[in-house]
Order: sequence, then C-alpha cells, then structure tokens
Amino acid sequence: MPFFFIMKIKYLYQIIFILLVASGSFLLATYVESAKVTDFILNERSRIEEDDQRLLLATAIANRNDGSDAFIIKQPLLSVEIIESNIQAEIDFYSLSLFNDNDQTNVWALYLNQLTIEDSIAMLDQDDYHVVQVSLIFNQTINLGNTPTNTSLETFTTLYSNRQKLILIELDSLLEQYPQLQLQGIIFSYVLEDGSSNNFYTLSPIELDVVQWESENLYARYQNQFQTSSDIVYDATLLQSLTHLNYYYLTHFSVYLVLVGTVTYMVFFRKRKYKPA
Repeated sequence: MPFFFIMKIKYLYQIIFILLVASGSFLLATYVESAKVTDFILNERSRIEEDDQRLLLATAIANRNDGSDAFIIKQPLLSVEIIESNIQAEIDFYSLSLFNDNDQTNVWALYLNQLTIEDSIAMLDQDDYHVVQVSLIFNQTINLGNTPTNTSLETFTTLYSNRQKLILIELDSLLEQYPQLQLQGIIFSYVLEDGSSNNFYTLSPIELDVVQWESENLYARYQNQFQTSSDIVYDATLLQSLTHLNYYYLTHFSVYLVLVGTVTYMVFFRKRKYKPA
C-alpha cells in the first residue's frame, strides 16, 4: 500500500479522534453544568423550600449560573388568591435584580404557590406535574425569534413540587428593544389532555397597572444598601453554595483526561509487537 495513502488514513483517524474528544468535552461540560445546578437546588431545599424569597433567589442564581448574585424586593408587587371549583393557587409578582461586576439585570418573577388543580382532563407532563402557562399580551408587535407577535406564551417551571411553579422574565433586553412596551393583558391557564387550555385567571386593568414593569434599574437604586435594607431580601450564602460546587469540573474532567490520555496512548503511541508468521 502506498506510503502517502497510509499517512492519509492515519491523519483521518487522528482528525476523527480529535472530533470525538471535543464532542465528549462539550457533552461532559453540559452534564457538569446540569449536575451542579441540580445538586445546588437539592442541597438548599431544606432551608429555602418554605422561604419564598430565598427560593426565587436560588432559582434565579442557578438559572443564570454565571457567577451573578441576586437580591429581591421583599414585598411582592401584587398577590392574588384564587379559589375556584377546580383550581386553587396564590399568584405573587416579585421584582429582583441579578448582578455581577459587569452586568445588572432586572427580573420579573411570576410565582405560583399552593397550587392545586382538581380537573381529571388536565394534562400532566412526564414527571406527573401539571402544565401551567401564562400569556403576556403586549401593546405592540415584538419579534420573538423570527416571529413577529404581540403575545408571548410562557410555561411555568415546576420547583420542588407540583404546588410551586415559577417564571423568570428578564426585562432589560425587551425594554431596550421596545422602550414603549407595555402589558395589555396577563392570562393564566393550564393545559388539557387534548392540547387546549383552560384559562383560570386574567389580571384586571387595575392589577395590570400595579405590576406593569418599569425601566428603573433596581441595582442602581439599592446598590449601596441591598445588604442592609429592610425592603430587600439578600443571602450571600446562596451564590457561595453554588460556587462551591465548581469542584465538579475538576473531578469530572480529571477522570475524562485520564481516559482520553489512556486511549490516545493505546491507539496512537503504543508499539504493537507482531509475532513472525
């Protein structure tokens, strides 16, 4: 077999091997990110599950997972109690700030608590949780992805139980693109087995005025006092707890590098001994 052809085959194997290693590194990094966030939420459960503000802070910090810290306005902008024949819930609207050295982001938290749905045709997801959504209706058309629309349909994330659900909406990017953006309606619903939905609450015009988002930067307002203000809930230990789990990267990638090194040696550098025929 010609020498140059053998060399081409060898280089082809090396390229394929490098691509496999790179793909494996990406998948491992994704897994570690997910494991770190999941374990952080599980580790903190005993002290934040019944503490609404710290629960929202922990979730926001975990979702961002870039070293950002957070504080939250202690009192919700609006609280609504729903008692119907087939559903009961508390809806709270909170304002919080995510911040780090380079960035501050205002976040609007829609929190469903004490949720109970007694509807035999309500759809359950793969974890047997009810699927609850909210429609945000705007006063103008915006681009969501490549789709122009005046309505954004958001699905709540289930927290520790089916009774706790949350949506976090980062306001700054929307308001930067659309300075005159306002809400004309907020409609809550849960999904039915046939794919349709059952609306269970619509905010009144007065309630909309109360929760209407503002462009004011919370961090700029509280930056010198968020750790001590009676208006604020802040817990520095939450970010510390998440950051502590960064050792996951070291342990997982150390094992991965050992495996890659072993395979590399066996495939490309180990000298094979052949017995004479």
